[in-house]
Amino acid sequence: MIDSPIAVALKAVGIFIGTPFYMLGGMCANFVKIAIDISSIAWRILPQFGRDFKSKGCLAALGNAILATFWDVPHAVMQDIWRIVRSPFYATGMMFACMYTIVRPFEGRVWIGKIETLWHEGAPHRMDLRYRGKDRSKDLWNQSLKEKIEELLEGKFLFLSYCMLKRGNINDEVAGKPRFRRITS
Repeated sequence: MIDSPIAVALKAVGIFIGTPFYMLGGMCANFVKIAIDISSIAWRILPQFGRDFKSKGCLAALGNAILATFWDVPHAVMQDIWRIVRSPFYATGMMFACMYTIVRPFEGRVWIGKIETLWHEGAPHRMDLRYRGKDRSKDLWNQSLKEKIEELLEGKFLFLSYCMLKRGNINDEVAGKPRFRRITS
């Protein structure tokens, strides 16, 4: 269903209001992820050390453990810190795009989609918890808590402006054939 310009502008107002809360939630999630990354030394590196010790020997196991402890974990922590630091800049850009969307709804919708895609490092709309693909029988609100947690552990998250993300074009082709058919009455 194609949204009217007024509907797009009203959605932009809602996104404008929700952006500061979304930013804070994302920053908190990345802060928690820092703690998880640091604790991964105990639950990921030590068992791997035992497996490497049995299969590769002492020197290789020690080298892999040192590499993971002094490179992999700090690298993951620095990425999480970078996500926290840059969040206010993306949120500011999102809010400006929302203000522009009130004036030029369809052009602003493109801006909002681009900013959020960049904010989430190019993650596609399929990574949203609300995306059901072909199985549309269960939406986000009808899932059990266990199913929601499993999807979060798979790396899924909630986009702020899911309704503004680019999902394709009417002229898209799949295997050289038009993806959509125009039906005239």
